[in-house]
Amino acid sequence: HALYEEAHDADYPFEVVFVSSDNDAASTAAYMTHEHGDWLCVPYSDPAREGLKKAHGAFAGAETRKFPGVKRESGIPTLVLIDPNGNKLEHLDCDYGPGLALIKSKGVNVFKDWSKYTW
Repeated sequence: HALYEEAHDADYPFEVVFVSSDNDAASTAAYMTHEHGDWLCVPYSDPAREGLKKAHGAFAGAETRKFPGVKRESGIPTLVLIDPNGNKLEHLDCDYGPGLALIKSKGVNVFKDWSKYTW
């Protein structure tokens, strides 16, 4: 949360779109209210929520059965940077993976690396 706020304060042009792995819409709403109030969120009932998870192989282990034949690249949390057409530019496993290490080591300066993706 602090990184998000720090990046916005530094005027880095980016936006986070949250894709929930909660079990229902009420849980997603509660989580967003308490954790990520400023972030955009794909509505729970929107088919794009499942489509994004499938397209990028990023979903909770408990959801694996929903995506037969899809290679799970990472769980939650994951950060996927995309272009305007939804194509994957970076895929960062942030659950103790290299994505988390990158963000922890660079902090807000990681956005300088990602500025090449600005659209």
